[in-house]
Amino acid sequence: MTNQRQLSLYAFKAIFAFLLLCTISIPLLTAQTAVSDSVLVKNDSAKKFKIHGKPILLLFVNFHSGFGEKRKDIGFELDRSYLGYRLDFTKTLSTTILFDVGLPKIEGSEIERIAYVKYAMLCWEPRNLTLNVGLVPLEQFTLQMDYWKYSYMLRSFQDIKDFGKAADLGVTVRYRFTHWLEADAMFVNGEGYRKLHVDNKFKYGAGITFRPIEGLAIRVYADRGDEADTDTLGKAQENLSFFAGYQHRLFTIAAEFNNLFNSHFKADYHQHGISAYASFVLPKNFEIFSRWDYLFSNLDDDPFSGHTVTAGFQYSPIKYVQITPNYRMLISPNGHLNHYVYLSLQVEY
Repeated sequence: MTNQRQLSLYAFKAIFAFLLLCTISIPLLTAQTAVSDSVLVKNDSAKKFKIHGKPILLLFVNFHSGFGEKRKDIGFELDRSYLGYRLDFTKTLSTTILFDVGLPKIEGSEIERIAYVKYAMLCWEPRNLTLNVGLVPLEQFTLQMDYWKYSYMLRSFQDIKDFGKAADLGVTVRYRFTHWLEADAMFVNGEGYRKLHVDNKFKYGAGITFRPIEGLAIRVYADRGDEADTDTLGKAQENLSFFAGYQHRLFTIAAEFNNLFNSHFKADYHQHGISAYASFVLPKNFEIFSRWDYLFSNLDDDPFSGHTVTAGFQYSPIKYVQITPNYRMLISPNGHLNHYVYLSLQVEY
């Protein structure tokens, strides 16, 4: 039985690697032909291109206060800051490096802040293809972040519940077949940008996004992460998610359903989550929004289960600054409530 499972796993990896190679190779060959033709022609537009760059700056700050038994949880917090630079070599080739300066998450450490390299990649974008190599952003919940526009205030569901990582070391590819259909695939280390271990364990996944009408997006995504111990194949972590959202110039509404099987490589521990959110544009640079998150699992006494309700409004005095007062209510599995108010600030350039 074990040998059969190993053969099945190897076969799955081989098929996925072949499909990934085909996904990359076909557009690349097409793009290579186009590039060769353009070199022969030596058109004027190519000669006029000048290498240029742009700094990247993101700053997330908040003041928050709890109520009742959480009343001592109060104060200012520098959630994180991002500093980086993007350099365009040609119209289709660029490189980006981005530093994430945040909390160290080291128990007992006196270090207040620690910097990680979040992105360090080479990006090639000929026509409908996007190919990223290096320490790259992942596509797992990028679309969800586009519809939930307040990640500086509260990260998207899969990110905050650790269903996946925002960036990792490896390769990602996205290809737009038509205006209504695109697909993406990844082959990465699987441990995120904070743990760049070199081993023979990987994470691989793919997603398909449909846009049948303007503003509407439907996405299906799946991935699989290898277990650290190759003898326990039943602990391989698998993610399956569904998303649907509609964006209008006056409002946005979206929902996602996420599944994490063998969560964190614990056999027969399966987590599931629903996240639904909406926002409405108001006059004079105001927006209002609300969101509901529900995490549950197949374990009756799972301490991570529960609801989170968030509501607030955003005011943008200038293009680069967003100010967001918001309220959050956390509901534990036994019905216990915790209340918080936040004043969140984003500076983006």
